[in-house]
Amino acid sequence: MTRSAAAVEQQLGESAQRIEILDTSVAELNQKIDRLDERVNTIVATTQMNTQTIQATMKASEAKIDLQQNLQQHTLLLLGNQNKQMQTLVKSK
Repeated sequence: MTRSAAAVEQQLGESAQRIEILDTSVAELNQKIDRLDERVNTIVATTQMNTQTIQATMKASEAKIDLQQNLQQHTLLLLGNQNKQMQTLVKSK
């Protein structure tokens, strides 16, 4: 009976070691999952910031294009008015 108790005790010890190894493996996997979660969250946050930056840049570019178009239109109107004034002056002389 002593041998059998010793064998059971040895098996219990081996099982405890296996459980400890498994616990360590699970803890390591949980740490890896946590790190991956952090990386994913960082990527998501960076993507959102990049999207906002791109949208702001596009709006600024559109505003600049609109401003340039308005300036061109006003310049053409001014040149047209100057041309008419010059023609009027030439005709009056």
